[in-house]
Amino acid sequence: MHYTVFCCKGAFSLKKSKISDYYISDEIIASVIINAAKMCDGIYCFEKKPFKFKYLFHNGENLKYINIVENDDYYEFTLYLNTLNGYSIPKIVSSVKNNVKTAVEKVTEKTVKEVNIEIVSIHFDD
Repeated sequence: MHYTVFCCKGAFSLKKSKISDYYISDEIIASVIINAAKMCDGIYCFEKKPFKFKYLFHNGENLKYINIVENDDYYEFTLYLNTLNGYSIPKIVSSVKNNVKTAVEKVTEKTVKEVNIEIVSIHFDD
């Protein structure tokens, strides 16, 4: 699989300490997650995460849909999804978890410890 990440100004930057150290912003991680999840069947759209005051100051568009917890050695994510009627929710969740884990580990070379999926609603065609 090939993943393309589009960077916005200032989203990817080098730390000043060493050239081998780098920082990948949460917005880039969120973009990777969303692109990986979109490749799965049964996803209707992403839902905004529940309101918490600490999220008020996140500027990134994609960060509205994903909660990212970063530790020194690993990541943990929570995604909020709306699914399509007629698709198996366990299969959607399994597929999204696998795609997200693979994509983020490939891009960041950091372990993904946990991918949580919250199904917010099921979309029925009119």
